[in-house]
Amino acid sequence: MNNDYVDSKQRKFLIIKRLLNQEHLSYQQLSEEYYVSRSELFKKYEEVIHYSL
Repeated sequence: MNNDYVDSKQRKFLIIKRLLNQEHLSYQQLSEEYYVSRSELFKKYEEVIHYSL
């Protein structure tokens, strides 16, 4: 997957898509693939969970 530059919104949708495809993901893996911190990924994860309830 080419992740040279993906903005925050696009990254969120790409990760959701991967999760819906039942791909096993970790914060560490995503951090390395998208060049963002694990804490930033966790914040976005919390947002997604909050809005999906």
